[in-house]
Amino acid sequence: MQAGRRGFSLLVLLSLILWSSSGMASPGKEDTGAEDPICVSICINEVMSNADGSDQGVFPQGEWVELVNSGDTEVNLYGWAIVDIGGWYHPIDDQSWVGFDDLEDPYMLHPGGYAVIAENEIGTLRLNNAGETVYLVDDSNQTVHEVETGSAANGVSKIANPADGGGIWIDSIEPS
Repeated sequence: MQAGRRGFSLLVLLSLILWSSSGMASPGKEDTGAEDPICVSICINEVMSNADGSDQGVFPQGEWVELVNSGDTEVNLYGWAIVDIGGWYHPIDDQSWVGFDDLEDPYMLHPGGYAVIAENEIGTLRLNNAGETVYLVDDSNQTVHEVETGSAANGVSKIANPADGGGIWIDSIEPS
């Protein structure tokens, strides 16, 4: 009887470990087998989650997320979005992409290229100033990259902490 309980307990423990490492809490996240996946293509590079002034302003005012293509091929971002832990879904489109009308190839982010995706009075980029988990999802709603911003100072963007390989993000400059 004791061996049966031990075996059952072990099975439950193993199931919990597998479930927790599968990323079930993230929207559309797939289990890649890696504990801390490194972004190798389209990545969130910088986040303005506590804009100086109205959070829903038109860029350069308001909240925004900067993406970078760190891969070696161009990527079509049509149908992609920024999603926060609260479920706010902010589409990447001609209204949110700063400078969209100036793009040579609409929706294409070339290797080494950057794109600023802004609130621009759309009403769906609602980043929490006290700390936020931000997901970049593709057109199949699969998580491509996610970051944790930590508490945001007014008017100061957040970047990956180079000292710990990302982790909780830090202020891009010292707040004044």
